[in-house]
Amino acid sequence: LDTRSGDAAWQFAPRAGRLEPRWFCDDRHVVLQQTQPDQTLVLDAFEGHLLADVPGHAEPWAQAPIRINADRFALFSARTQVGSISITDPHKAWIYDGPLSIAHAGPALAVCGAIPHLIVDGDTLAQLDPATGAERWRRSFARRPMTRADELIGHDAERLYVAADGILRCF
Repeated sequence: LDTRSGDAAWQFAPRAGRLEPRWFCDDRHVVLQQTQPDQTLVLDAFEGHLLADVPGHAEPWAQAPIRINADRFALFSARTQVGSISITDPHKAWIYDGPLSIAHAGPALAVCGAIPHLIVDGDTLAQLDPATGAERWRRSFARRPMTRADELIGHDAERLYVAADGILRCF
């Protein structure tokens, strides 16, 4: 909306299918998930023009996309698959193939300093390579799984902080 007038600055409706409810927006991009056909849509935030459409997955996203860097976003597909898309080169996408237990809690994703971090099973933090999705390291941060571990995590430009078991840890 135009905050001065209350009028819509632009609007977007896919030609087919429907838009899923989880999405991302900042001052440059809007990232949406469309189903039927399944694709990720990237719009220019100022004008609403379609910048990229990347073939996607039929599963709804478990959380909104997260920006990794200027042209790459991390996506969580229905709590079963973590991956990335590039808005400039669809061939630069990756899918995380490391362990992803959901026995106690669903996974969550956080990005700190353009590096994705995966919260696994509510008690483990794994750092992923932003270019390939390969796991760089994995550390336990709690004695018992936290059901909403994503709410215990904060970050600044360079570090990730986790509060669990009465201890604040900085990674």
